[in-house]
Amino acid sequence: MTQKIQFQKTVKNNPSTKILVDHETDMGFCIKCGIDITEEHAEFCPKCGAPVGDRSKPHTDANVAQPDSKPLKRPTEWKSESTTLLLSIILGLFGVQGVGHLYVGKIGKGIAYLIGSLVLFGVAIGLIVTVVGAVIGVPLLVVYFVMFILQILDSRKLCRQYNDSLEATGHAPW
Repeated sequence: MTQKIQFQKTVKNNPSTKILVDHETDMGFCIKCGIDITEEHAEFCPKCGAPVGDRSKPHTDANVAQPDSKPLKRPTEWKSESTTLLLSIILGLFGVQGVGHLYVGKIGKGIAYLIGSLVLFGVAIGLIVTVVGAVIGVPLLVVYFVMFILQILDSRKLCRQYNDSLEATGHAPW
């Protein structure tokens, strides 16, 4: 949907002179950070996360949230994708897989990853130490690392599903 907006522009040769400019656009502006928002039905700014309200005005000092006003933020139930990834990667490197799932609220799946990875890792190392079992232990270790990658990707996907559902319905999906 194309909107016609009007905003002030400073004349290049004379900074004290401002003129009104009409501009047609198919995007809006974030009222907090001023970036263009191309998604017509977006509820949050993709850059700063501020709720999208009236996007018909460009970023100016007049429509930026003032320091004494209530800060704009996502719902408290919102799950950070970067936190999910950090938990999955860093703790997963130390053999504690599934924590990203626990963070997004998939407790059963998180515990299954945790127990499965610990058992798989323990059996693989135990077999590798007994040189005879190394033939089975090394492939089990490869399976452990594949499981590590899969739990990272799955926890990220679940975090996105959680946040999308939270944004659409206003409450946690699970």
